[in-house]
Amino acid sequence: MSPKILKQSKITGGSVRYESKSGPRDERRTEEQRAERDRVVAEVRNELAAENAAILASERQKMAVQFQAELDKFYARCEPEIAQLILSIAARVCHQELTVNREGIINWVREGLSVLGDDGPLIVRVHHDDAAAVRGLTDTAGTGVKVQSDAGLTPGDVMIDGEKEQFDARVSTRLEEVDRAFRRMADEGT
Repeated sequence: MSPKILKQSKITGGSVRYESKSGPRDERRTEEQRAERDRVVAEVRNELAAENAAILASERQKMAVQFQAELDKFYARCEPEIAQLILSIAARVCHQELTVNREGIINWVREGLSVLGDDGPLIVRVHHDDAAAVRGLTDTAGTGVKVQSDAGLTPGDVMIDGEKEQFDARVSTRLEEVDRAFRRMADEGT
């Protein structure tokens, strides 16, 4: 056993005795204990990290499901407004395009004349800005076709009246068809 060491304590002013209980230090055993402690600490850290990773993954999944549900609700609430916005933009683009490019109007008149066929004399009604372009087409279509300017129609609109049927190629009517298709798809999706 190592000798007892006597020291003077600065705090109490008395003597303090220190003795070594285990004798001389065993360096190899101390290193083994440190290695074992480090291994246990690493093992505990790995277990805690794995547990935390599992908890985080579970919470992340829950949050993703909740976020998707909220996003779906948001889209469901906004879908009618988005459809109306799309239709409004489409109407403006169509009117602008048909004002600049009369070919679309000519194609609708051709389509209407083809659909109505031999339905007696046909009256093609268009906006007054479109009348001249349509008259050039209907002059070649035959004598049973008459073109009239209609102030109630907007540029790009075409209405063809036959004896039994009417062909409605107004931009608003075509957009209503698109709107009905949107609504039908939305109803089928729910």
